[in-house]
Amino acid sequence: MGDKFGQIHLVDVSRKLVLDKMEISRFKGRRIINISSATIEWIDTKLTYVAVVARGFPVVSIVCFKHNENKLYSFYSLNTAPTLENSDALEQNEGQTYLELPAETKLSLDCEFMSIISFDGAVKVIRMPEIIDPM
Repeated sequence: MGDKFGQIHLVDVSRKLVLDKMEISRFKGRRIINISSATIEWIDTKLTYVAVVARGFPVVSIVCFKHNENKLYSFYSLNTAPTLENSDALEQNEGQTYLELPAETKLSLDCEFMSIISFDGAVKVIRMPEIIDPM
């Protein structure tokens, strides 16, 4: 679950308990507008990858947690619009539009690919890095 201030929360809904929360430093003060997740088998447990999009920001963050650990870890950040000037504070650019920025992401069920849909309707398909080898 995301909030209005750039934080994501790991919640156990059945027990009404917040297990962990993480403030994504680059998203500080920005509303989380989309979260996509995919869970895969990993050794004797499961890994869940979460792609997070913040309002008015070109970076998509990938967060992961192990089911037996219940702790969020930040893995990757992907700048979807590297050509934009002043990407950390787009509001300061004169005439800046949000059309190139990500509006939604979707992780494939096997965590091999991620699609990023921007506000102008463009779709980018990204191959995800290899799953971490615990050995």
